[in-house]
Amino acid sequence: MQNRLCYLTLCAQFYSATFPIMDTTTLIIGIITGAFGTGYIIYGRNEQRMVPMISGVILCVYPYFIDNIWILCGGGIILILLPFIVSFIS
Repeated sequence: MQNRLCYLTLCAQFYSATFPIMDTTTLIIGIITGAFGTGYIIYGRNEQRMVPMISGVILCVYPYFIDNIWILCGGGIILILLPFIVSFIS
């Protein structure tokens, strides 16, 4: 019984160190950026434009790897505005 309790404690510590717990704010920001990302992927594929498509893929994937809310929001805003900036410059 003692060994099983020690094993479960060790597993819980490994899980919490490996997979950080998502809070509600991170989840909502991930849903919003994923929605923009999906829209950019569909738009980029229909219009044969690579910048919105790449930006959309990154918008869908990056919330899984970033825990800081400020970096998550800032990166999302930059990635959402990136296709507009690139089309304005070129």
